[in-house]
Amino acid sequence: MATEAQILANRRNAQKSTGTRTREGKAAVSQNAVKHGLLARQAVISPESDAQV
Repeated sequence: MATEAQILANRRNAQKSTGTRTREGKAAVSQNAVKHGLLARQAVISPESDAQV
């Protein structure tokens, strides 16, 4: 069982773990769970152009 000091330390540390805050960070982490593009709202794999082939 956790001591009172450990519980308080855990609560203080949890206040620091708030996730991403910037638009760029949120855009990046929004793609973390993408496995395939079956139901994707945006393109998962960009289309190839003639210059890339």
